[in-house]
Amino acid sequence: LHISDNSLTGFLPKDIGRLQNLVGLFAAHNKLSGQLPPSLGNCLSMETLLLQGNYFDGAIPDIRGLKGLKRVSLANNNLYGSIPTYLAHFSSLEYLNLSFNNFEGSVPTQGIFRNASIFSVSGNKNLCGGIKELKLKPCFSRARSKPSSRLKKVLIGVS
Repeated sequence: LHISDNSLTGFLPKDIGRLQNLVGLFAAHNKLSGQLPPSLGNCLSMETLLLQGNYFDGAIPDIRGLKGLKRVSLANNNLYGSIPTYLAHFSSLEYLNLSFNNFEGSVPTQGIFRNASIFSVSGNKNLCGGIKELKLKPCFSRARSKPSSRLKKVLIGVS
């Protein structure tokens, strides 16, 4: 389904999931908005999903059933949340572009996420970790560690 570059507005209909034999959805560079419908995960024949350059928001819906995906671009939208770790287990995935959204948290390091030349997460300011080539800040645990007993002894000894 090729509908890219048409200045289309509105939402991606939830009935998109009825198109179980849909091999490619090319809806890039329009003015589509709203959340990506969860029913997208029912398009089990999907190989190409190009939705970059729209105004989609929300998290990536559960598309873990789309094991045949080869090319995915959700770049230049307003998506947020964490990058689904199951994407690392899509063995057919050859290209993944999640750049210039609002994703946060740790970037997976397995599967497609091992090769910086075939995936992009640039422009997501709150991502951390990932492989060295991404040059992202390290991820830190938010849990505060308890002061060690040794430190307590030093503080007691000084006062």
